[in-house]
Amino acid sequence: MRAGVDLGFGPMFAAGASIEINDSEDFIDSFVTTTLRGTYTPSPQSGFGVYYSVETIDDFETTMTGIEGAYASPNGRIEVYYAGVESDVLGPFDIQSVGGISFEVEVGGGIALGIDYQAYTVGDFGIVVGTGDIIDLTVTDIALTSRYSFMDGASVYGKIGQVGGAASDGVSDSATEDDSTYFTIGAEYRFSGGTLFSPRPLSPYGF
Repeated sequence: MRAGVDLGFGPMFAAGASIEINDSEDFIDSFVTTTLRGTYTPSPQSGFGVYYSVETIDDFETTMTGIEGAYASPNGRIEVYYAGVESDVLGPFDIQSVGGISFEVEVGGGIALGIDYQAYTVGDFGIVVGTGDIIDLTVTDIALTSRYSFMDGASVYGKIGQVGGAASDGVSDSATEDDSTYFTIGAEYRFSGGTLFSPRPLSPYGF
């Protein structure tokens, strides 16, 4: 479940807030992500700004401070973002940064197709046996999306995606063997065209 609101301050500036709540069978509590942002809006269809997100699950907390940009039109939309991360979700391992891009393109008949991609980097995740090289881990979440829009801002959507990882010592990369696949369906309603930006969780996992 997610909800958000943007408030304009003059013709070219806005402030926004959003909340997203996701459930997982692997945790007792829900993922709760709250995002605050300030945006420069050179046009009603585009915006560039900064954001601050806090994601909590059980007794763990992640904060993200970053920059973002978006463009939306009747024919599609695109968002890009990048943030530094402070988190205790992985215990002693340091999640350093997160970034992503998502876009949808209207293909006709109220149907839109798109791709969501997000990755976050865990620094100093391990040591290569034999060489002693320190390796980082990049966790990726990529999904194909489809959406059918009704009149007045209502839509239904589906996503199929995969979460995986790759380790890097700065010279070469190697993929992990425990990738997971997910499928998500949902419904959305955008009041007066909706907000320009989405919530910013660390791990959307299809939501």
